[in-house]
Amino acid sequence: MSKTTGTNSRAPDTAQMQQLQRSMSFERQTVDADKRTVEVAFSSEEPVQRWFGEEILSHEPGACDLSRLNGGAAVLFNHDWDDQIGVVERAWVDADKKGRAIVRFGNSAKAQEKFQDVQDGILRHISVGYQIRALNCENPDAKADEEPRYRATDWQPYEISFVTVPADTSVGVGRTLPEPPQTASAQPENPDKGNRNMNKENENTVPAVAAGASADTGAAERGAQDERKRVAELLAIGRAYAAHGGMEAAEQVIKEGGDEAQLRAAIMEKMRTQPTATANDIGMSDSEQREYSLLRAMNAAATGKWDEAGLEREVSEAIGKQQGRTATGFFIPTDLLAAAGSRAYSKGTPANGGYTVANDLRPDLFIDLLRNRLAVAQLGATVLDGLVGDITIPKQLTGNSVSWVDENGEDSGSNATFGQIALKPKTVTANTELSRRFMLQSSLSAEQFARNELINAMMLGIDLAAITGSGSNNQPTGILNTTGIGAVAIGANGGELEWKHIVALETAIAAENADLGNLAYLTNTKVRGHLKTKLKAANVPGYIWQDGDTPLNGYRCAVSNQVPSNLTKGTANKCSPLLFGNWADLLIAHWGVLDVIVDPYTQSKKGALVITVLQDVDIAVRHAESFAAIKDVVV
Repeated sequence: MSKTTGTNSRAPDTAQMQQLQRSMSFERQTVDADKRTVEVAFSSEEPVQRWFGEEILSHEPGACDLSRLNGGAAVLFNHDWDDQIGVVERAWVDADKKGRAIVRFGNSAKAQEKFQDVQDGILRHISVGYQIRALNCENPDAKADEEPRYRATDWQPYEISFVTVPADTSVGVGRTLPEPPQTASAQPENPDKGNRNMNKENENTVPAVAAGASADTGAAERGAQDERKRVAELLAIGRAYAAHGGMEAAEQVIKEGGDEAQLRAAIMEKMRTQPTATANDIGMSDSEQREYSLLRAMNAAATGKWDEAGLEREVSEAIGKQQGRTATGFFIPTDLLAAAGSRAYSKGTPANGGYTVANDLRPDLFIDLLRNRLAVAQLGATVLDGLVGDITIPKQLTGNSVSWVDENGEDSGSNATFGQIALKPKTVTANTELSRRFMLQSSLSAEQFARNELINAMMLGIDLAAITGSGSNNQPTGILNTTGIGAVAIGANGGELEWKHIVALETAIAAENADLGNLAYLTNTKVRGHLKTKLKAANVPGYIWQDGDTPLNGYRCAVSNQVPSNLTKGTANKCSPLLFGNWADLLIAHWGVLDVIVDPYTQSKKGALVITVLQDVDIAVRHAESFAAIKDVVV
């Protein structure tokens, strides 16, 4: 657990110190052109100015955890996690209390280009990314106007980067722009003390006092303090989500004078669109993507003869290296195959896959299995892809309040409060059964048929969890079981859905100021059938369910038999729900890639293989107030 020791009341939270950086220079004499290596010094005990005070990295024995560096940590360019140019071969701490490492460049075109720049003296600076796990305040009795000083007694570097614009040539956090000019209301920090990996103009500049104006120095100071506080808070959020573009987003929001809400929205958008481990990500060419065979990989996994599936093995290993994981079976690029299913296919039985073996197969005429419609995807749920580790998403709990004061009065309003939503990987599995003869004799169309079956089954499992997940037994919590969503009840034993209940459902959302975004309904086919024949009021023309794309009171409505029809209310045990809300606030998180396990033993007597696919997923509702449900519709 992260901790801070000392008694200073301003002690920072080490949970906010997971994405810190320092920069240094290295000597060209340490370059070994033959081995493609260079020795770098990546850290020292020079103090760095942070938002919480001075930071010193202890280099005493045991303080610096070098396990990640010595475990083959990545060497990056400009701290871009998608731009690896080498690997750390060895790291250590010298007697002069500096951290040093031998790094080796790769053979990719980008790596060769940067190594040449290093040899030519063009690229001369390196930077280390690290996290702090424990701090000790060295001046706990510091006065309010004195700078607190903290020593990191437990910290861990996790990557080394060659950078174009460093902090300075000694140590510090990378500056992207020069120091700002001085203003009448605030003095800039000493540039020799380091900086915060942000444009200092954003952190230190406040509106200058016009010439000849009578300035209230107290008000100016308060304004400067508020600005520093704003920037510090935005920086803290940006660092916590640095892996998802948080720092870039924070920099932009600070520049534009934005607030935490804007930053959270920007980070969410970056997380939503982050790519997964696709075929292009790992460098597969178009021809390799066409050549890749799921069935060949399955055969190799079953027999252990990977020499017959060299491409598939290389793909799995490349994904494992990218993700920093070891496959239980083998990894598959998410765009070549997304998931696994639960049906069985064999060549001998037409209904179970035999029809796919024919030489004159017309895949364009294939009639897919009728499935429950995917509901939450078509309604606009927010999908977060390519995640690494546990994820926390900022959430505003309460808003700001305002107050009215006289000329010399003090503000008594309150600030907004914030919390977090935690997303942790939960493994969903699906399986299918394939005969060995099917895999050996099937056409390309048969492989595509199997792929589609696997994909759809996994998607349906995730979709069902998003609606009805219990939150127990390793399941995520679906909307219907989320605490705090709005509720409209028909009766003690359920009852018939009427127009007034539709109005009440929408009112429950509006009363929480949540009637915005991707508002839509979700129900099953039974409820839809009932509403198509139910008048809004007796002797008044017009059914509750209207024709067109917005059938329920002008809103979209998805219909799926993923929505249950067997809920219990009093004596009724065949109740159906009707959901309404902003579906953008439904978060579906995906981690990493798909892991495929091939079991040749369980069904060996039948000559079949059991295929299991694992996907790490979690589901959460960002704001419970964004949804309301009727759970006791009897039809």
